[in-house]
Amino acid sequence: YKRQHQAELCPDQLAVEVWQERFIRRHVIAFVDNDAARGALIKGVTHSRPSARIVSAFWQQAVRGSAYVWVDRVPSICNPADGPSRGSWEWLDQRGYTRRSLPNLEEHPGENRGV
Repeated sequence: YKRQHQAELCPDQLAVEVWQERFIRRHVIAFVDNDAARGALIKGVTHSRPSARIVSAFWQQAVRGSAYVWVDRVPSICNPADGPSRGSWEWLDQRGYTRRSLPNLEEHPGENRGV
């Protein structure tokens, strides 16, 4: 469950990091297809430390860019991040997308504002 939850949170966190310049003082809709991930992003908290780090990084980046963020649900079939969150990269590979590695969040202790 925990790793799936983190996989559901990562695309939104990576989006605000990778495209931070585009989000400055903009209205942004963050779509997720998982109710637990949606709830964690809306509330800004979760009981899982690694997931809380992702949520914290998401909101810290959004605040740095003064972005106005709305988090909403999208059906899994409409979510391009659904496959990778389940370990399937075929759809993205076929379209030439590049994968980025993330550090193992369980190996990076530190302040956890989301717990």
